[in-house]
Amino acid sequence: MRCILLRPSRFVLLAVAVFLAAVPAVLAQVQPAPAKQQPPKRAKKVWTNDDVENLRSPSDTYLRDKERMAEEARRAKEAEEAARKATAEKGEAPAAPSEYPGAEAEKPAAIPTTLPALEKRFNELLEKIASLERQIAVIEEELLGADEEMRASATDRKAPLEKEMEKAREEFYTVRDRLNALRRRP
Repeated sequence: MRCILLRPSRFVLLAVAVFLAAVPAVLAQVQPAPAKQQPPKRAKKVWTNDDVENLRSPSDTYLRDKERMAEEARRAKEAEEAARKATAEKGEAPAAPSEYPGAEAEKPAAIPTTLPALEKRFNELLEKIASLERQIAVIEEELLGADEEMRASATDRKAPLEKEMEKAREEFYTVRDRLNALRRRP
């Protein structure tokens, strides 16, 4: 018996030869796949102080402001002590608290008694009130599109202006009433 499996036929040999001859030609025609183009690398971000400020939370800002206010109070107290020591060394009477450096003296303005002085003070108060209203309006515009930190800052700037506005209006009404009373006199 002949073994068919051991002996390849000519047809199979021919097919294998044609296949092996065609493989290099096919491989030459196939172009290598282009390498994936890497997107250009972004430059590393350089952090600035402004960027770091934006990363802070409201509690960080609150603590920083609280520390700053405590430091200012400490400096004011030291300045007050230094002023007391200086006056004590000179043998003078201690100064009133409003005369210490850094202390804000809020003395009420004396209301004039003459008609020209009242008119002058009336006009000054009108200008002051108009200026304060403009400043408050600017701060309120800042509040419209501001983030939390900016709102806190703007609110802190607005409060003293409103307080000053209230005092100016009270004085304005008093001056206005006195002015009207002087003009009515025969």
